[in-house]
Amino acid sequence: MGLKALEPSMPQIKGIAFDIDGTFYKEFGPRTAGLMAPILAHPRFFSAYVKMRNETRVPGVSEDYKPLLHQLLAERFKVSIAEAERLVETRIIASFDRTFRHIKPFEHVVECLRFLKEEGGYQMGALSDFPISHKLETLGLDTYIDIAFSAEDYKLKPHPDSFLEMARRMELEPHEILYVGNSIAKDVWGAHAVGMATALLWREKKPLIRLDASVPREAVDAARAPNAIPAETGVFSSYADLQDFFSK
Repeated sequence: MGLKALEPSMPQIKGIAFDIDGTFYKEFGPRTAGLMAPILAHPRFFSAYVKMRNETRVPGVSEDYKPLLHQLLAERFKVSIAEAERLVETRIIASFDRTFRHIKPFEHVVECLRFLKEEGGYQMGALSDFPISHKLETLGLDTYIDIAFSAEDYKLKPHPDSFLEMARRMELEPHEILYVGNSIAKDVWGAHAVGMATALLWREKKPLIRLDASVPREAVDAARAPNAIPAETGVFSSYADLQDFFSK
């Protein structure tokens, strides 16, 4: 069904928000090999960092991401919270920032975003689970994004807080926003849960399962059906296809 699944939602869409990592560029490849640096340099710390990031995604967590992450790491390594924060910045974030200078966007991303903003007249946003830093400028996309922030300043996706914050900053209702991402669990279901329309960048061979709108999200076992998406989610494999859909 591809992007046609989005057609019923399109008349009310006024803004389009994108995930960044894995959605605007390939996360794993020759140009992103440098992202392995913090893993190789500090494997024990990086492993704990990833594990505790995931722990903050557990439903029901009320604390914002950064204070909770720093607290968990401080307890794990028996250091102060200030030291845990410093270790994250120096061992993880700074290393990723240095590597990102060599990252290139997917083919046709720039042209597609230019079309959506200048020809389509949509308000444009970007929401990442990681620090944004200079990513949009490096990718050549900053000109076409009106609002950008990291979920790390709130709660990591798929928690509703960051999606609702995007709606607040765009001054739109959630149902007036199309959220585009590459993660089914974090992007699609997270945005869908707050009432946003969703589109999935999908380049895998594994077939997707479309769930009827009457099936509640709670009934989906993500571990058994990681490729299950809402029936009304649009799916595309290239930004040329996305632009073509909006051109019609």
